[in-house]
Amino acid sequence: MHRLFVAIDLPDAARNALAAVCREVAGARWTRPDHLHLTLRFIGDCDDEAAGRIKAALATINAPSMQLVVRGVGAFPPPPRPPRILWAGVAPDPALFALQQQVERAINDCGFAPETRKWQPHITLARIPVTRHKRPARNASSGTNPATWLQLHAAVNLPPFEVRHFHLFQSELSPRGPTHTILQSVPLS
Repeated sequence: MHRLFVAIDLPDAARNALAAVCREVAGARWTRPDHLHLTLRFIGDCDDEAAGRIKAALATINAPSMQLVVRGVGAFPPPPRPPRILWAGVAPDPALFALQQQVERAINDCGFAPETRKWQPHITLARIPVTRHKRPARNASSGTNPATWLQLHAAVNLPPFEVRHFHLFQSELSPRGPTHTILQSVPLS
């Protein structure tokens, strides 16, 4: 079985700039810089046959290269509810939305159910575990709260970067965290 997703990889300069803001929130599990990416479609578990169909479908996508800008930060769910995810945003770009729609159609044509949530381009920076008890989370005294972090980093605005490929990734989960491997790179024209 393969756990798959389709994403745009980030250049080193963007990864390094985002890694600089990935700190200071009590209890947050920060994404490793080498795993920062912009997900176009999470697929989930599938067998070899389905993975082959996905590769063939993605190879037919014809989309232009584009420039993307990482801008601002946010949380899922949005305030005032306690956040579970902290993310960096991506400035709206018609070419990016068109690419995501092509990827969605390709995955649906391979027999996977359509995504039910509206796609919002973002780069996951941290996951915040839900505390089921009223006592403070472990290490709660070291760091700031998510609302303060969101205010401190609201003005994140990285230089544009060129996107010339998107990728099919395999994610292997382990106790030390996931390992992401590129299974296929699809060029943009």
